[in-house]
Amino acid sequence: MTNKKNWVSNPLDLLSQLDQERFEELPNCIKDQIELGYELDDMNSGDFLENVQYYIYQFSRDQYAYVRRGLISYKFKYYKVHKRLGYKTHKNFCQKVFGVSHWRIDAEIRAAKTFLTLVIAGFEIFPKNSAQAEMLRGFGTEDLIENWQLVIDNMAPHDISAPSIRQLLYAPTDDDRAMKNVKLPAIDYEKVWNEARERCCSTPQFIAHCVDFTIANETESTKSQANRSLHFTGGFLLANIFSAFLHHFETLLYSLNPSLKQAIWQDDLADLTSNYNGC
Repeated sequence: MTNKKNWVSNPLDLLSQLDQERFEELPNCIKDQIELGYELDDMNSGDFLENVQYYIYQFSRDQYAYVRRGLISYKFKYYKVHKRLGYKTHKNFCQKVFGVSHWRIDAEIRAAKTFLTLVIAGFEIFPKNSAQAEMLRGFGTEDLIENWQLVIDNMAPHDISAPSIRQLLYAPTDDDRAMKNVKLPAIDYEKVWNEARERCCSTPQFIAHCVDFTIANETESTKSQANRSLHFTGGFLLANIFSAFLHHFETLLYSLNPSLKQAIWQDDLADLTSNYNGC
């Protein structure tokens, strides 16, 4: 008998609702996912088991898709492809072409470098996503290797996550105290979560610093305007202040992980050198 508590519904059932006209409208990268669904939906258990090693390989390879994205993204950035394609900035190119922030692209470039460093060092267990790899950001090669060894010595591979790495490698902060929930619109939460992840801190840390920044920079005029707004909720606050806050966040971040300061300087120097040589 199926344990309904742990049962998940079959996503392949939805494929029957996708008509051919809609399918043809999709970009190729989305069609690839749908075609895999059709392929799997047509298989009986015998067919699937006959090809099970192939699908194990596909699953394992896709866990490291962030590495491929990071390696490709570096070339996009290094060769200033945005200029060749008519975009004013790399930031605008990332937003319009990839649909993600340039912060996320940079995070995956760094994550790819972390991954290759661990490969060269002889490890057989690696970060499964860029969020895990970003927890190792800012460490020199020797410290990176030492800290990753500490992670795999203390956790089973399936227990490794960005929060568990942070808890192991970094001293407890005030954000480790008991938490209470704050409801945000989904689009704002995703934005805050992504920016927090790319700066190697928790979502509560990021929100707390956003609030501190707002209070520190609030004027009587902006406070009065906020008080007059009947829709000035927590979600509205974060949505409107956190973009400006990003420019000031790195300074606050140094207090959470001082080793990031040198890494950020190195990134900035590399960008300046690239811009100078490529203009």
